Amino acid sequence: MPWHNVLGPAARAAGPVSVATADHHGMFDGIDAEVVRTLRPRAWVIPSWHIAHPDMLQLERMFSERLYPGPRAVFATTVMRENLLANGRLTRRMHSHDGHVVVRVPPGGERFYVAVTGNAHERDMVKLVTGPFDA
Repeated sequence: MPWHNVLGPAARAAGPVSVATADHHGMFDGIDAEVVRTLRPRAWVIPSWHIAHPDMLQLERMFSERLYPGPRAVFATTVMRENLLANGRLTRRMHSHDGHVVVRVPPGGERFYVAVTGNAHERDMVKLVTGPFDA
């Protein structure tokens, strides 16, 4: 229903962004093609925790260069093994499948880094740092 679509108007109001989170954990109703085309982020973060997170169609949209050109990085907090197997064609392209995702912006705001820390215990050991990405 049109009145349920709050993300479309919000994306149009925001315009292109550097980093975006996948709405509704990257589920089937999370982000439509127009939202992806409008936001055009360099990095996507998926707050996933369930076997259905993320949905294959949502990943396809996040990676689609038909919707917007250029490289992009996709990070998820926890993609379950079954989802990794079922959606391997796309999940293999993700930068990270598991961990806390931290976006760091140095003074000036012209670029950003994405760090992934472990989430298996309280030590939060850094597993990955990627970037810099232009903001």
